[in-house]
Amino acid sequence: MNTPTEILVPLADPLAGPGAAAAARALGEALRGAPPGAPLAIDLGAVLRVDTFGLAALGEAVRRCRREGRPVRVLRAPAGAGRLAAFLRLDRVLATEPPPAAPPPPLLERAGEAVLAFRDYMVTLLSMTAEGYRHAFVDPLRGGAVRAEQFVRQLAETGMGAVPIVVLINFMIGLILAFQMAYALRDYGATLYVARFVGITVTREIGPLIAAILVAGRSGSAMAAEIGTMVVTEEVDALEMMALRPRRFLFSPRFAALAVTVPALCIFADLAGILGGAFVGVLSYGIPAPTYYSETVNALRVTDIGSGLVKSFFFANIVAVIGCLHGIRLRGGPDAVGRAATTAVVESIIGVILFDALYTVLVYFVF
Repeated sequence: MNTPTEILVPLADPLAGPGAAAAARALGEALRGAPPGAPLAIDLGAVLRVDTFGLAALGEAVRRCRREGRPVRVLRAPAGAGRLAAFLRLDRVLATEPPPAAPPPPLLERAGEAVLAFRDYMVTLLSMTAEGYRHAFVDPLRGGAVRAEQFVRQLAETGMGAVPIVVLINFMIGLILAFQMAYALRDYGATLYVARFVGITVTREIGPLIAAILVAGRSGSAMAAEIGTMVVTEEVDALEMMALRPRRFLFSPRFAALAVTVPALCIFADLAGILGGAFVGVLSYGIPAPTYYSETVNALRVTDIGSGLVKSFFFANIVAVIGCLHGIRLRGGPDAVGRAATTAVVESIIGVILFDALYTVLVYFVF
């Protein structure tokens, strides 16, 4: 028994208003000229505009065909048809055939696209960094002062609010470092050198790095969420309409606040880490407190503390620019705010660690 050949019925654009009536006539003519029981394929590939009237007419034609026992497929429906069909409860009637999956591009092409995307991302980060610090530090010299209330609020949120967690975490890390190093040195009778190890490690690496990671988790996500919410609620558009230059209004207090708070938190982190190491050295291994203090002071150099402070300033740049970038570029509804905050935290932490590794390698080979 021969299977009837499927009949392709292409519909013209638009499937709306009078175009819907023309589409209904085309379907009727195709049905009248088709053999009984022949399957029908309605192609909407040329349809660019569709409305509720057009979908209702199309749905009625599909129902009539199926009542007559004629199989019907709807091919290449436009993007807006699915939402309208669901609204009209026609989504099952107009169940469309998914488009064939496109073959994946060659590996070399995907690699090239990834390189170009990374280049564009880095150019955007650098341009936003320059713009943010121009608004925060250059414009005030030309008479465009940073809004004091916004700057103070950002100082309180990014700085004062982070002090307890930064101090607690670095104190515990200093304590852990001292325990582990003393365990390795006690067999050689050199537990006194725990003070040197903890002091140098905390001031050069651990203190700035942990402070920046905690700031990225607290303040980077908050920046992305706050600015992203303003984008969703069209407050940024309102600032543009009022000629308030939203980038300057939003970026300058955040960049200026982080440039101050992250190095300050780095100092708190250094002191807390050294204090944690002293807690272990003095109470667990019997090192006299004056001896521990003198060993720490003798081991530390100005370059050790300065290196950590310099890195913390660049860490502040990374957290500020990535948080603001994902906030201002947010597209979508309220659900996109959470994704932007999460992405900002992840990319900030990765950027901080990568910069720390690069800085350490360069300092090692240069100095």
